[in-house]
Amino acid sequence: MRTGAKFPSTRNLDKPEGRLTNNTPDDARHDNAGPDECGRPNPPRMSTAIRTAIPGDLGSISVPSLSHTEPDLVLPRPGQATSASLVDVEPTELTPGVYIGEGRAKSGEKFYLRMERVDASNYLFWRLYVDATNKFIDSGRGLLKRLMHFTRAVEGVGGEKQFVNENYSAFASEVGMNAEEFQQLVDMLGQGGYCAGPDRRKRGAMLQAGDGSGHLYLGLEGSTYVTFASRCREISTTGLATTSDACTAAEMTKSNDAPSQPGEFRGVSATVIKNSLDRDADDASRRISLKDYFSLYGDVLMCVGSQFGHGKSWYSNRGIFRNPYSVIKNDYKGIAMVLHEFSGAVAKKFFPERTEMIVKPIASMQLIICETLGRDDYHIDNEADIDRLARLCRESCDAGDGFEAPDNCIKTEALARLYRTHASN
Repeated sequence: MRTGAKFPSTRNLDKPEGRLTNNTPDDARHDNAGPDECGRPNPPRMSTAIRTAIPGDLGSISVPSLSHTEPDLVLPRPGQATSASLVDVEPTELTPGVYIGEGRAKSGEKFYLRMERVDASNYLFWRLYVDATNKFIDSGRGLLKRLMHFTRAVEGVGGEKQFVNENYSAFASEVGMNAEEFQQLVDMLGQGGYCAGPDRRKRGAMLQAGDGSGHLYLGLEGSTYVTFASRCREISTTGLATTSDACTAAEMTKSNDAPSQPGEFRGVSATVIKNSLDRDADDASRRISLKDYFSLYGDVLMCVGSQFGHGKSWYSNRGIFRNPYSVIKNDYKGIAMVLHEFSGAVAKKFFPERTEMIVKPIASMQLIICETLGRDDYHIDNEADIDRLARLCRESCDAGDGFEAPDNCIKTEALARLYRTHASN
């Protein structure tokens, strides 16, 4: 990555670039092709790919390099997201295994929803996202924790508060930014309250927002989905993994619907494919910088794993977490429940046999569920006194002790009804 690349002036900051495309050639020039639907320039194309051999007859998977020759990230100015027009609250099947919808955050921004089945074409995108999030928000020595610890407020010229972090040289390789870009990140952290000081709640909230990433399950059984919210309608999750002509992603997806043997793709074990992709993700997560992460995943606001491989009358949501980039920006507020509701709306319309969604929420999410749903819309395992549970959750949120509630069994009919109400408000 060129360390001399510069961001535009902070007075003209726009949304982050770097959405991946499915048809980027390896030797593509780094040029822009006009604005996208968010009104920002299309991102520069990725640089030459690193090809990684995959065992068996699968061929090879092309993993784009995480090194960019142009700045792919432009840190946005807070409050610049567009409050949009009407919201379409009817879930639609875009392609087999991909369902889309729309929503509106409590803070007013319109966002886009998608529930997509995990297969060999998008597995690496999501696995790298989960691993990199874990790496950056780790409560022990995670990069974001250390950045917040060393970011502090000082009195500038005329008494104006300014934010400084005097450890750029120590952080440079991990953040992947030049000094000017690093200062913009420091300013955003400080202005959001994510800095050294007596109030630890903001710093704790940053790490807790991504905590669910450690619980999101990804598999290639054909019954695992990722439900997510994004800033823009068009977002590709397949740009990190493309396959040879002998076995395209579409063929793998098709064979996954009706495999010759359970868990196989054209005679290649799903376990072999998954293990190979996991090795790619492990390697990439060690190399990915914070700027790369913002560039690749800046459009993803929040996601959760949706598992349809258990009982026939229910599905489960597990591992919900917000992108740390969105936490820093403090935008698109109040979308977590809409994500669950959208999955319920999809289940009711396209999987009518699934009448319940099971979720094991942390304390803050349990409070949202208690406040949002009617008592007839759900029940909680081994917990008859919901008021008592809500009290325990409030105490846990105040203490920050990571309390996890029992399983909540929520009717998909109720989720679908609430989705149509909340997404359009």
